[in-house]
Amino acid sequence: KYRPTALLAYARAMHTLSMRKNVYAPADGFDPTPLYDELISRYLESPEAVFSAIYKATRMVDLNRSDEAIAFLEKFLSDFKGERKLMGAVHTMLAQEYILTRNDYKTAIKHYVAVRDLGVANPRNQAPAQFRIARIYDVRLKDYDAAEREYKRYLKEYPDSGEAVLAKRYLKELDDR
Repeated sequence: KYRPTALLAYARAMHTLSMRKNVYAPADGFDPTPLYDELISRYLESPEAVFSAIYKATRMVDLNRSDEAIAFLEKFLSDFKGERKLMGAVHTMLAQEYILTRNDYKTAIKHYVAVRDLGVANPRNQAPAQFRIARIYDVRLKDYDAAEREYKRYLKEYPDSGEAVLAKRYLKELDDR
């Protein structure tokens, strides 16, 4: 009936406009969730389904329904049969929500490791995920051996990245303990 990319563009535009009251009257009070649900159910293995899941979960978070967003994204991860590289954004959002709403750093690391290891669709997301893994071990979990291992891995894989200087400094701080 609709091309998935066109439907996603429409849903996202209306979603964005609905967050800006009185800018576009037809969007005021618009709920894009049914469109996102349709995209997910009809095109489950597609990139559009992944974006729809992220946008739907973002809307849930915006409505202070983070637990529902986490449950929805975890189920989406288990149901998704498409290209696993597309899951980087889902894992990243889950990691962030586990940190922000539950202080669950171990589960966040699990999701950041998935971003790092999946060979995500956008490789630029792998370096920040690796850096976050190291920082969580270092600052939040106080597992300094794991932090050292992860900083070293970061420096080996991303020696010219923006955070390389920080990773070296944090490694030195670990050595000075």
